[in-house]
Amino acid sequence: YKSSIKYEDSKFFSIIINTGLIDTKKYKSEIINYYMSHRDEVETNGIIQTILDEDVKARESKKRFIYLGLTKAKLQQAKIKRLREQDKLKQVAIQKSLEKELADKKRKIREEQVKQLSK
Repeated sequence: YKSSIKYEDSKFFSIIINTGLIDTKKYKSEIINYYMSHRDEVETNGIIQTILDEDVKARESKKRFIYLGLTKAKLQQAKIKRLREQDKLKQVAIQKSLEKELADKKRKIREEQVKQLSK
């Protein structure tokens, strides 16, 4: 295995990997790196193809996890923003209702004072 990598003998590399003479889990990253640098020469059948498929799945799940993580963060930020806007609208509505109530009370007091003065 090491000599096939050292002398860049892709055919021998493929044979050794596909026969299962070495521990593919232990040398997985080295196998993938060698394949990436010699992809035109290495046959991708058998164990090598399985290793490549697993690597692609692992990368996709990692990308998906990162995407979901960002999405969750953005969703939380959007929710916080929406809640703050709703609170602000409620505050404005309460302020307007208090101002209207105060104006109504003042008007009623003035009307009563006018009635009392006219008597």
